[in-house]
Amino acid sequence: MKFFGLFILYAILVALLLHQALYQLVLRRIHSLVYAVTNFGQGQLQIEFPKENKDEIGTLNGSFKDMTIEIRKLIDGLNQRIIEKEIAEKAARRLSKAVAFSGTGVVITDKNFIIEYVNPKMLEMTSFSEEHFNRAPLLSIIASEMAILIDDIDVDLRSRNCWRGDTLIESNNKAPIWVSLSISPIREDDGTITSYVASAQDISFVKESQRKMEQLAYFDTLTGLANRTFFRMQLRKSMALAERGHYAFALFYFDLDEFKRINDTLGHNAGDQLLVEVANRLKQRLRAEDTIARLGGDEFAILLSGIEHQEHATQVANTIQKNLNEPIQLGSNEVIISASIGITMAPYDSQEEDQLLKHADLAMYEAKAKGRNTFHFYSQELNTAANERLFIENELRQAIKDKQLTVYYQPQIDSRTQLVMGYEALLRWFHPTEGAIAPTKFIPIAEATGLIVELGEWVLHQACNFAVKLERVIFRLTYRPDSLKMPAYYLH
Repeated sequence: MKFFGLFILYAILVALLLHQALYQLVLRRIHSLVYAVTNFGQGQLQIEFPKENKDEIGTLNGSFKDMTIEIRKLIDGLNQRIIEKEIAEKAARRLSKAVAFSGTGVVITDKNFIIEYVNPKMLEMTSFSEEHFNRAPLLSIIASEMAILIDDIDVDLRSRNCWRGDTLIESNNKAPIWVSLSISPIREDDGTITSYVASAQDISFVKESQRKMEQLAYFDTLTGLANRTFFRMQLRKSMALAERGHYAFALFYFDLDEFKRINDTLGHNAGDQLLVEVANRLKQRLRAEDTIARLGGDEFAILLSGIEHQEHATQVANTIQKNLNEPIQLGSNEVIISASIGITMAPYDSQEEDQLLKHADLAMYEAKAKGRNTFHFYSQELNTAANERLFIENELRQAIKDKQLTVYYQPQIDSRTQLVMGYEALLRWFHPTEGAIAPTKFIPIAEATGLIVELGEWVLHQACNFAVKLERVIFRLTYRPDSLKMPAYYLH
């Protein structure tokens, strides 16, 4: 019995030792592992696992350790993505605010150009509500005046995927607005277009400044008509079209008959009023595609586009003259004016700009010579006559120096007594190559150029020399009071 008791005691002692050994070998390690896993589960990512042994618990411990490492990596990656997402969201919010409060109108569409977003500046610029733009086609914002541009924009967007330029866009209850418009695609990383963004910068002030500058550069400040510079530009364009064929036009050149008399009599203010009224009457009677210009003073020019026949130009000339002949009220005075119009047809009369202007000028002076208040078409005969006048003018200057002129004295005989009562001095010109040139040709040219004064003095000097050789002589000298500066002798 005593032996059995000792056995039991020994067995209990062994069991205690085994329990302690088991606790050391298994349970404590399991508790440590459970503790570590529990702490990890509660968010303590940096934990210390029990030492690994080469047994099942060691394997389990290693697996948990590897798992926590992977979880930490995932958590670190997730945290990084969260940080990146926050940064991206912050940048997106900043960009959204920049777009929303930008001084530029912004429109964003889907890949089919259907509007999805407009910023407040675009709404402010156009005075439209957001609903007006919602799901509308992008190109619907372009003003109808720029319809010809819409096709070009559409082609560029579909071929080159971008477009930039100045255009008019629609506005609510206001005139269209000039903007500098840029339309570009938004792409994914693989290049796929997902949407388009259009930015519109209001350039109305710039365009208005340009218009004012062009108005000063190309238009007459008094009448609002085109000036000489703009007229020459339009003439060059018309000539270029005519050179390509199937295009003709008429050039009118004229001034107002007796304008100087009216201006000097009634004053410059009245003269300015007269020019303004003439300009208004011309604008009322001519087409928008025609160019009307004031070249200076009372000189005007008109380009009639698409005019091929003189009959049509004649109708327009008659209309202009009839319209200008109607009385004009200048303050308390009523005046009636007329115009002498020279007309040349292009490209028939010439294909050179300066020649056309010269032809119209020649035709105008021919109209004046015919009595004014009329019109005349250019012809080759006018050019021939002008060249002849220029030749005579130049040669006459030389003739005076070279003593090519001769004075003949025709006696004046009293039919009753048959006595010589005096002499009439007759001027003759014998040109070295052209022979005798009739006074009816060179005297009018001398009067027009002022040479008549020098010529008259020379003839008078010759006549006086002849007179001193005679005891008694009477000369008949007929003069023109309206000649330049002094009485001009009209010598026959």
